[in-house]
Amino acid sequence: MPELLEQRLHVLIVIEILGRPADFIEKALEGVVEKLAQEKNVEVKDKKFYPVKPIKKLFSVFAEIELLCTLKKLIEIVFDYMPSSVEIIEPAELRLNFNDANNLINDLAARLHQYDALGKRLRIEKSILERQLIQAKIKPVTIQMQEQLQKQMQARQARHAQVQAGQEKQAGQAQAGQEKKEEKEKIRKRKKRKNK
Repeated sequence: MPELLEQRLHVLIVIEILGRPADFIEKALEGVVEKLAQEKNVEVKDKKFYPVKPIKKLFSVFAEIELLCTLKKLIEIVFDYMPSSVEIIEPAELRLNFNDANNLINDLAARLHQYDALGKRLRIEKSILERQLIQAKIKPVTIQMQEQLQKQMQARQARHAQVQAGQEKQAGQAQAGQEKKEEKEKIRKRKKRKNK
């Protein structure tokens, strides 16, 4: 029996992209699947693309990819491509010895350390950029701030629409009142003429 980490697995993964515009995410998904197919020690057996679907203000598209790879490579794929679903089709059973388990866990730990270092670096760079913006007297805008501004704009637009509707109603009532007043004046003049 071959070493577990070198044994070929038959796997089905689902890769999903969420974003906009629709045609962009469709092309992006095709590019991701093509890149996956070119990975060393990966054999893509089949791929199926599903149509783009709207989700709120964004679009979602996904593909099912059936492939052959080793367990070690599958873990790399999970980290690099972040599939939304992974299903090992074959073999039905995997046996893990201590040597394979140690190698697998060490590879996993090394990958997690890389992501941790990247996250720390990005936080430091963000902090530096924010400081530079403040020094340049430019207020940094976060995603949360953008969302709050968007909500405020929507609330203002709703209030403006209400005020405008109220003004139109008042104008309509004023016009109706003026027309009623003019009608009463006409009736009064007619009565006055009749009395003469």
